[in-house]
Amino acid sequence: GQACGPGLACDSVGACSVELVCDASTQGPGVLQGNVFVDGVNTAGDLAALAGKWCVTGNLSVAGTLLPSLSALHDLVEVGGNFTVGGWMPGCTYPCATGNAALTSLDGLQQLRRVGGYLQLQEYAPGVSTLSPLAALKSVDEVYMLGDNTITDLNGLNGLRSVQRFALEGASALTTVAGI
Repeated sequence: GQACGPGLACDSVGACSVELVCDASTQGPGVLQGNVFVDGVNTAGDLAALAGKWCVTGNLSVAGTLLPSLSALHDLVEVGGNFTVGGWMPGCTYPCATGNAALTSLDGLQQLRRVGGYLQLQEYAPGVSTLSPLAALKSVDEVYMLGDNTITDLNGLNGLRSVQRFALEGASALTTVAGI
């Protein structure tokens, strides 16, 4: 009879400690099946579709918007596929990448615990200066930080327990790898 939070299930003794895995088989009102692209075309509608969702079973891409933060994603616990912040809009090839030039914060991702594919933070979100909102992140297949940004350390990624690959490219403001 105990209620568990998003992404958690009760174990055999009723404790809320079993983490669910967000994939195509995950069902429920907090689950958004498939891929989501917050791309500046219908940003309000895209964010409304994500309201109250703890799980996106496919890929989530936030590119080509003027969002200053990701606060609208505050319920998000898991992304079953890849999660891209900044970067190229879907169907776009270089040099049409517009990214998230207005993004100054990853606030809203405080509950994010798992990304089933890669987490990609690209240069097209140049105002982001800290990864601290990612402190709850425990598992991700790959982390890519590409291009110049203002991130000086990797604090916020210190909760990661499982990473298959970690790539840094052109992180000119990075002064330490402390945090991983």
